Amino acid sequence: MDPQRLLELCHEHAGAEGEGDIDRVLATMRREPLFEFFPLARTMEGRAAVERYYREQYPRFAALVRGA
Repeated sequence: MDPQRLLELCHEHAGAEGEGDIDRVLATMRREPLFEFFPLARTMEGRAAVERYYREQYPRFAALVRGA
């Protein structure tokens, strides 16, 4: 992927996360994403698992980051 396009995609992804727009977040990902959480030595693989995380867990995480 072109570096400029990758940067734009990262901005789109982060903006969508910040707005809580999960459909838009998912649209920035490949069809079958793989997340690797190195500090926890855990992985999350596949569209269904990532979508479940964003719909069920991410709102709580985002609230902690915002200090809500």
